[in-house]
Order: sequence, then C-alpha cells, then structure tokens
Amino acid sequence: MNCKHCGAELQEEEQLCPVCGKSQTEEVTQPEAEAPAPEETQEQPEETFSKPSVKPGAKPWQIVILTLVCVALLAGLAFMIIRAVNEAQKPAEEGTETTESTLESQPSTLGSSVRGDYTVSDEEATAMTDTVVARVGDLELTNAELQVFYWMGVYDFLENNSAYLAYYGLDLTKPLGEQVQNPQTGDTWEQSLLEYALQTWHRYAALYQMGREESFAISEDTQKMLDSLAENMEELAKENDYENAQALIAADMGAGANMEGYEAYQFINCYALEYFQKLYEGLNPTDEEIEAFFTENEATFAESDITKESGYTVDVRHILIIPEGGTKSEDGKTTTYSQEEWDACKAEAQKILDEWLAGEATEDSFALLAGEYSEDPDSKSKGGLYTGVTQGYMVEEFNDWIFDETRKPGDYGLVKTSIGYHIMYFSGSAEIWYTQAKQALLSQMSTDLIEDALEVYPMEVDYQAIGLGYVKLSSDEE
Repeated sequence: MNCKHCGAELQEEEQLCPVCGKSQTEEVTQPEAEAPAPEETQEQPEETFSKPSVKPGAKPWQIVILTLVCVALLAGLAFMIIRAVNEAQKPAEEGTETTESTLESQPSTLGSSVRGDYTVSDEEATAMTDTVVARVGDLELTNAELQVFYWMGVYDFLENNSAYLAYYGLDLTKPLGEQVQNPQTGDTWEQSLLEYALQTWHRYAALYQMGREESFAISEDTQKMLDSLAENMEELAKENDYENAQALIAADMGAGANMEGYEAYQFINCYALEYFQKLYEGLNPTDEEIEAFFTENEATFAESDITKESGYTVDVRHILIIPEGGTKSEDGKTTTYSQEEWDACKAEAQKILDEWLAGEATEDSFALLAGEYSEDPDSKSKGGLYTGVTQGYMVEEFNDWIFDETRKPGDYGLVKTSIGYHIMYFSGSAEIWYTQAKQALLSQMSTDLIEDALEVYPMEVDYQAIGLGYVKLSSDEE
C-alpha cells in the first residue's frame, strides 16, 4: 500500500502517512491540472519574486521561511530528495505487544553513537558553532549549518502536520528531547528530527559532489537571489523589530546558528535541487519499459482503480484574457461584465491569436506568448501548460473543448468561460494508465539515482560533536 499523496510505502492499516503526514482519507488534488482561478480571485497576481510580506506578530520561523529561494522553484522534486526513510515511524509488526521489556530490547534506528539529548546551553551552542559534525567527501557540516537543517525540518513538519500533532502525541510546550516519538525504540522527537536533518543534508551533499564533478552551476536567476539573501534578511529583521538578521536567526534556530550557516543551507539546497532537476529531466523511459512496469505492478495500480480502461488525460496550453472593468456583487465573490466588456476581451484574445498565427505558429511560440500575455498565474510561468488533465476537472467549456473526440495535437481556438476568453492550444493526450505508470516509474528511477549517490558518497557523523541550541516552540500566552 502506498500513500496516495506522496507515494511513500505504508503499512496496511496506516491512515496517516509517516512521511508526508497526510490522511489517506483526504481527497487527492492534481498537482499540475488545477482549474483556472474562479472569478472572486481575478485580481492581478503579485510578481513571483516580489518582496515577501509578513503578518504582524509572526513568529521568527514564519519570517525566515519566507526567504527560502528554491522550494517554490522546484516543489515536487524537493520531496523526492529530502524524503528520509525513517524506519522509526513504522508500527510494530502485527502481534507484537509494546511493553517495557520490548522497549528496552528494541535498538534505536539512529545509530550506535546516538545520544539521549542533543540540546546544550546557549553558551555551549555558541562555542560549538564551527565544530564539524558530519562529512560527505570533502564537504563538511558544522553545528551552525546543522541547526538550520534541523530547525527548518522541525518547522516544515509543524507547518504540514499541525492538524495531527495531538494524534502524534507531540506537545509543543515541552522540549522535543523529552518526548518519545517511537515507543518501540524509545527514540525522541529530537532524535528522529535530527536524523531527518542529517539525512537531508546527506542527500544534498551527495548531489552536490556529483554535480561538482560535472562542473554543474546553478542558474543565474537563483544565484542573484542567493546574492541578495543577506540584504533581504536584514530588511525583514528590522521590519519585524529584530536588531539584525543574526538576531532573527538566533531567535528562530537557537544560539550557535548564524547567517553563514543559513546561507550555506540555502546554497546547497538550491544547488542539489537544480542539479537533481537536470538528472530528472534526463530520465526517458521507453514505451516498452513503461508498459512492462505497469504490467509488473498491475495489481497495485488496480487498487487505485487504474486499469487500461481508465480513459485518458490531456496536455493543453492556454492564454487567459480576463475582461476589464466589471461590476462586483455585494458580497464581492462574483463579477458581472457588460457585453461591451466581453466584446473587448474577445477582441484582445483574437489579436493575440492572430499574432501567434502570423509568426511561427508552433507550440514553443505559443508558450512564449502565454508567458507574456496570460492572466492565469498557475500556468503563466509554464507557458500556459496544464498536464495530465482529467475529464471534468476544468470548467465546462474548457473541458468540452479539450475532450472533443476529434481533437488532435496542434489544434487551436478561442473558448469563452465565465472567467474570460481562453486562447487554446492542444498539446496531446495519453491514456491514464500510461501517464500514471510513467510517473511511478520516473519516481522509482529518481529514487534509485539518489540511493546510488548516497552509496558513492557516504556520510560520516560525529554524534558526540552535535550541540543544538534551544528554541521555545510554544508559550503559555499562545
């Protein structure tokens, strides 16, 4: 059984995924086939890389996490890299009772050198800032950098699992090192989250070593954002009543954490993700390999109602033009446009379509125009592309056009919906079983890439050298 959100392997009775933390009864949303925004959200979107805004009274980590550079750029691929195989979260085998004797006999999954508590005093954490705690090849991880990996992992877990903390038995008013995460092994939350941080760094470090051998360099845009990171942090700190970026980071990640460690975290995060994207895009399984994979795992796919009779999905590009003006309803949820406004919108859409037809009239040239003109924020940066769209997922008129049985690659046209006019370009279609099998096979192949990298570049950890600064996650006032 696999998690229907992230694909992680689950025990038969697990209702919450131990990796992504999501309930198996939640509805799965399609990552790339999201319908265009409804009328009530038709306002002009902010620029993708505009200066982040922080709500008044935000906690330090809610401020710092806004400065993350690469998470939004490569979301989706990030999960495949940072997913730690945490055996400690697997339940006991059926028939095994959890008793005191069982707890004592179960070895920790975190290694023979694991300590009971890694939190030290502020003075000790500050003194241990530059102490090296792990190595992968010639790359070293200091305590300052580890604290960033550790606390960012903690905050990511809290952000994505806030609804399940009581289920996990996690009390934010108590130190993580004093609460048992796995009754079988006795591992604490601090131990498990620390191991997650180390495994995350190991994956990034191994990919960094591989990329460096190929003289791989991160993109210019990402490098520019990294170069402005310190300045942006200083501004955010002052805007939120911190003396400087160092004070903000210390409040967020404890004594011993510093700006240098945060910048090192951001750099290796971006480098590994962009290099992995390059590797991932190079994966190209053949049709024969995809069908063989489906046949081999046919029973597993059938559990998710995926068979060779499941129908097909489409890939489509569009350029959305929203009418100007309009009259909002009293509740502000809908906008009504006059016939003149609709006519002007159609004329603008036709003008853009004519511009495309007068040029090369290729899919690539359509994508360029989508990036320039489209008012759909979800697809604009992807050249107007939606992939893997299923029957009934888009609004009716949009759906009817792309699922017309006569539709073929290269078809184009104008479609009016309640949102606006869509300039359409039909990229193609594929059977559901094929796309699902390809996605699963690519996931397996990418996982194999990571595992191979970890074998080539093993990690050495000095658990005795680790010292984490203390951060209070909750207070009596909250």
